[in-house]
Amino acid sequence: MVKRFRSTVCVMDVDKQQIRTELTPGKLDNIKISLGQTPGKLMRKLQLKKGISYVSVHQDVRHHLKFYPYRLQSVQELCPRDQGKRLQFCVWFRRFIRNNKKLKNVYFSNEA
Repeated sequence: MVKRFRSTVCVMDVDKQQIRTELTPGKLDNIKISLGQTPGKLMRKLQLKKGISYVSVHQDVRHHLKFYPYRLQSVQELCPRDQGKRLQFCVWFRRFIRNNKKLKNVYFSNEA
């Protein structure tokens, strides 16, 4: 699992025989229309609906359509006075991870 995470940055099993789908101008237009109708559409759902590989969809949406997908995240309001505390926490956390031998084998990811 560690090898898989290092090479793919994902812990899910992936079919090794996946072939990159060629994206024709027609398919690209189709994706552009679909994203225009529902801008919050997830890339994986779009991939399944259009029958195009996830890598193809993600790369081509970024490179050809100049769309940059991101994940929305709710946070509290950040004020200028919070910057020092946040920096202090980040420095502490990095030191904590470096000094804790057990955490050297832990991978932090945003996957649930």
